[in-house]
Amino acid sequence: MSGNEQPKVIRLLRLNGKVPTAARIFEALQAQRYTYEPERLFVRAVNNPKYIATASPFRPGRFGPPPEMAGEDGKLPFTWVYCATDSLVAAWESRLVLNNFGPGSGFHIPRLAEANGVLASIRFARPLLLWNLGADHSSRLGFQDAISERDHEACQLFGMRLREAMLMKAPADRPDGFVYPSHRVKGHPALAVADWAVGDLFDGADVTLQRFVDSEVYGRFLADRMRTEPPDLDAS
Repeated sequence: MSGNEQPKVIRLLRLNGKVPTAARIFEALQAQRYTYEPERLFVRAVNNPKYIATASPFRPGRFGPPPEMAGEDGKLPFTWVYCATDSLVAAWESRLVLNNFGPGSGFHIPRLAEANGVLASIRFARPLLLWNLGADHSSRLGFQDAISERDHEACQLFGMRLREAMLMKAPADRPDGFVYPSHRVKGHPALAVADWAVGDLFDGADVTLQRFVDSEVYGRFLADRMRTEPPDLDAS
């Protein structure tokens, strides 16, 4: 094992005990048929319009895969496409809005979000069949704390194993992704669409684009007393 590989292996071994196996996830969720009907409006928020119907293969999201899974070219083996059921959750989940450092210090709108941010309103042509991590389902797996809080590393490994569990089902019965409780907007759902479902879903979808700065939710953020100017070095 090379010196560069050893820290990656140690990190994954440390996380291993915090995340249920793919087999246990499959056992807990395999019978689910959680559905959103075609009339439901979804919102996807991005900083680059080319990633409306896909995701950057170089940036692991909340549910991974872990960055250690990237190939020599830096590309990840898969990605999830994240959406929400309203613009508020989409903006927070996609980091068009960021908390400042420290409790009570407010939030800011990154300069990149103001310059390039886009909200895509999406109506899919067919129902979405999903697995659900809301209600008590993540509790049944003993993973509720990581799902609802900020254990990003554990969630990335969990997302990889969740995908492995989905792939245990025959293609015709495989879910399109999963719905999970937003940890940024408590009590609201967000969803992640799997790579095998993205093409079919977005090819037939009705998609309307709006610049983030032209949206109603941007105006709400702008008027919020807790909003501050972005830091001098905007890392997002």
